[in-house]
Amino acid sequence: MLHPSVLDPQVTVKPGTNPYWIEMSGYFGPQGGTLSCDQSDVVLEIPPGAIPASHPRQLITVKVSLTPSIFSVEAEKGGLFLSPLVDCESPGLKRFKKDVIVKLPHRAHLRPDWQFLVHYTD
Repeated sequence: MLHPSVLDPQVTVKPGTNPYWIEMSGYFGPQGGTLSCDQSDVVLEIPPGAIPASHPRQLITVKVSLTPSIFSVEAEKGGLFLSPLVDCESPGLKRFKKDVIVKLPHRAHLRPDWQFLVHYTD
């Protein structure tokens, strides 16, 4: 949970360029913050200390695609994509110093026989 004194940055939301449905971006510093918008259920939470002090105004962009099948990511045989594909970018910042949280909506009705996998790239 982020400290209540952390104010969210001004978030810019615009229609995405194909294959992305929506793109949201904001500037964050070492205090962290949350990147979200009313048009999407995707949320990126950046904890305090995740962005180094050497990046006091770091651009963070989140792009959301509702058609993950057009990327090189494929569902395993018999598998389904239950959430959108999310691309997080931080130009000039190679890695966060702490783990960030990406919250995704999903269409799953939990069944005991299902196995859930997360596909990601570094």
